[in-house]
Parts: sequence; C-alpha cells; structure tokens
Amino acid sequence: MLAVTGGGTTAISDLLAVPGASRTLLEATVPYDSQALADYIQRTPEQSASASTARQLAMSAYQRARRLTGADDDVVGIGCTAALTTDRSRRGTDRCFVAVQTAKRTMIDFIAFDNAHSETLRVQQERACSDAIIHLLARVAGVTDGPLSLPIGHIETDHVAAPLAWQALLAGINASTLGELTTPSPVKLLFPGSFNPLHQGHQDMVRIAEEISGELAVLEISTFNVDKPPIDYIEMRDREQTIGQRYPLVFTNAPTFVAKARLFPGVMFVVGVDTITRIGDSRYYREAGTDPEQNLREGLDALTESNCRFLVFGRKIDSRFESLTSAKIPVALRNLCTGIPEDRFRKDVSSSDIRRQS
Repeated sequence: MLAVTGGGTTAISDLLAVPGASRTLLEATVPYDSQALADYIQRTPEQSASASTARQLAMSAYQRARRLTGADDDVVGIGCTAALTTDRSRRGTDRCFVAVQTAKRTMIDFIAFDNAHSETLRVQQERACSDAIIHLLARVAGVTDGPLSLPIGHIETDHVAAPLAWQALLAGINASTLGELTTPSPVKLLFPGSFNPLHQGHQDMVRIAEEISGELAVLEISTFNVDKPPIDYIEMRDREQTIGQRYPLVFTNAPTFVAKARLFPGVMFVVGVDTITRIGDSRYYREAGTDPEQNLREGLDALTESNCRFLVFGRKIDSRFESLTSAKIPVALRNLCTGIPEDRFRKDVSSSDIRRQS
C-alpha cells in the first residue's frame, strides 16, 4: 500500500509496469493537497516534508492494507513525502523521506539532496525518490540489504525491529505492555499522555502526585488514538529512551479513559484540567447512531464503577490559568476529582509549544 505526496510518484508506474503487479500493489494514492494529506493521516502535520509525516503516511497505509486483506504479516505500508526543487520560494533544503511500516518493523530513509542546480534537477530528484521507494521495499522483502547509491544526495536510515510485546500491541493481541514492567503490580497511580516531549511540567506533576498519593507513578502512552493512526515503533523507541530511563512506562491500546479504567481499575489518574474538561464533554463521546449525552453518562458510570479517581492539575489555556475550580464538568465527574491549587503547581509550558520552538 503506497501513499506518496508528490515526489516519488514515478515509483507507482515502476511497480505497475511489472507483469503481475496486482500481486504486489494493493493501492497507490497521491494525497498531494495539504487537506488531502491531513485527511489521509487524520491530523494536520506540523511539517509536510518531514520524517514524522512520512511515517504517519506509512502507518495509515499499513492500517488500510490490514483492513483490505485481513492480514498482518504479509502487508507493507509505504509513505513518501518530499520537498523538491521548485519555482517558488521555500524554506529549508531539498529533501525526501521514505518510510515503511510492517507488523514487525518501522523503517525510514532520509535523502538530503545536494545544492547543485541544473535544468534537469527536478527530474533527477524525482527519480531518486522513486528509486528510494523501490529500494526500501526491496529491503523489507529481503531482496537486498545493500545501501542505495545516489549521485545527487546522500541517505540516512533509521530502523526499529519491534520487540514481540510491541508487535502484539499493534496487532491488537495484547491491550498493554504492562507485563514488561518491573514495578510492583497493580498500578495505583497512572499518568497518561503523549509526552512529546517530556518536560519539566510533567516531572513536577509526577513528583507532586507521588507525594500526595504515596504511590509510584507509571506513565502511560496509548499507541492508538481516537480517529488517528497508531504511533509507530520508531516513536515508541524514542519515547522509551527519553522516558523509560526516568519513570516506569507502559504502552497501551486504550485511547479513552473508560478503556484505561478497564485496564487499570482502582487507579488514580494524573491529568491536566484540559483533559478532565474533555472527559466531561459530550462532544468527545460522539459515535455514529448513538446519543452523545447517553454515552457520556455511561462513560462516567464506568469510571465510577472502576473505582478510579483523578488528580487534576491546572494549566494556562489561552491567556487564563484554568483549574478544577473553574472547569465546567458534570457533578458526577467532579466527585471523582481532587484539584491541585495554583500555589502548589503552575508551569506555563506545553509540549506543542516546545515542538514549535524547536
């Protein structure tokens, strides 16, 4: 399954030119427009021509291939995004990212093109992107393991072969990697988030939550998110390297707090006020053919029945500091919450701001 945002489309005709191509190619799509790209990966990318966007394309392609075939091991999702030489002004260098997602691995090749200029440069870059797609597919298929030589640039490669626990999570066989933790079970204090990146605010929240509860905090990252493709093995490795050295970390396939409560009954969740507001908002319980208000009531009942509680930290939203006191949430949810006052915790920092600055 191939998704290419512009550069590298020649690979589609290359594959289709081979007799019996229908035994290799399930589908090829070109989400060229920015809205088409956002629709395909189910999010607006922070940067179109980037490693993360190429990997999200590959993961979306892989998930679609799984749905079409009903298979896990024999399908490959390929994503390519590029910024090639153009007739308009553009920030950054000419580059190309080609990613592959399978049940067992995530791979990406980054091509940094040379700065040489010629009338045929765009054609050469397009050929290089397409060759990189075919070469990476050949490596995954075991046809070759040698490097690809390019006359107009150089390639850097990143590759993660996933441990079995991660493969079982992506395949939906297991609901979490809880069995991999060396901390005492059951988990009593859980801090869900994306932690992209982990910052000082997160660390202060962990410290305060542990002081209040007397329990060891475990950080949780859901590899599956509502209406978004799963995170891939490279992202899981990067989070484990930055977080796992400091705190116990568990990956789950539980995108909602109701699902998390079923995995960790009796747990105290560490959350920000923005998160607790979403949990209490019926707009986040919309499903086709159902009543959002009824879904909200059933969700809050499930949290109560699971004997879960929430430790709620305030944060700056727009220009105001919001806390549990100012949050507009149902009484049934408020009864499950304990708020942390502003004089004990306030950190006006967010992961998204850090990413934008970097």
